[in-house]
Amino acid sequence: MGDVAEFAQRVMALQEPNGSVVKELARLAGSFPEQVDLVFDVMTRKIKQSAGRAKLASWYLLDAAMKTTATGRRAIAPRVQRDVVDLATREIPWGSLDVMGRKKYMGLVETWRLLFGDEDVNAIVEYASAQQGGAAAAAAPAAA
Repeated sequence: MGDVAEFAQRVMALQEPNGSVVKELARLAGSFPEQVDLVFDVMTRKIKQSAGRAKLASWYLLDAAMKTTATGRRAIAPRVQRDVVDLATREIPWGSLDVMGRKKYMGLVETWRLLFGDEDVNAIVEYASAQQGGAAAAAAPAAA
């Protein structure tokens, strides 16, 4: 099974959104029911330190960790919910995503309605929409 230090090392090495690797790490995250805060901290540190595909892979891991195991559903998801709006508005680069990246992140966020309810998800979606609007406005040429 390993320990949390091994889990942390493997999480920090995650660079690509590889489904089998993410699934294995999510299963491993669920094997530490007494250390949910530490597991959450490892995953969120990876999200905060990553960019590009590694950041997306880190979000997929957080998502899978909440959904894959009984520990995830019972303990990790409630822990994530305490910070999900802040984390998703600060650590998903909404204003700089291309269409495909935005679609991937928004699809992920929308699945959280079943875990967290409409209030949290709507707050994230509204923030993302505002950021996208700001990016579009900044890219548009000024009217003459």
